[in-house]
Amino acid sequence: MSISTHDLLSFAEELCDHDKEVSWRSAASRAYYSALHQCLPLAETLPEPRYDSNPKGYHDYLIKKLTDFEDSNKELQRAIRKIGYMLLDAKRVRTEADYQMSTSFKRAQAEKVIEVAHKIFEQLQSIDGSAATLS
Repeated sequence: MSISTHDLLSFAEELCDHDKEVSWRSAASRAYYSALHQCLPLAETLPEPRYDSNPKGYHDYLIKKLTDFEDSNKELQRAIRKIGYMLLDAKRVRTEADYQMSTSFKRAQAEKVIEVAHKIFEQLQSIDGSAATLS
């Protein structure tokens, strides 16, 4: 059995409805991963980042591919970079949710990541036809 990125995002929304910080932290994490996995097919079609940025890991590398994307179609370039910066914002909140246990984490933070994930899904859908020309 497998799950989809939409399943992850729906589960994040369910978790966010609970009245516990642990649920909110988990919701932020699931929402981020739904967005990350939704971005993978596009990221795999993009060229290597031009700038020597020395990303710390795979997530940073993938985000860098999106945020550094250059194309003669400036509208497409802006759209893909926007996705990268939204994913970076979601990653920052997810990192706080997963690693900063000694600080308080609020429902609003989880809701923010869920909202960003929805925006990423929408942005990816709007460029789907344009992105096919990148391969």
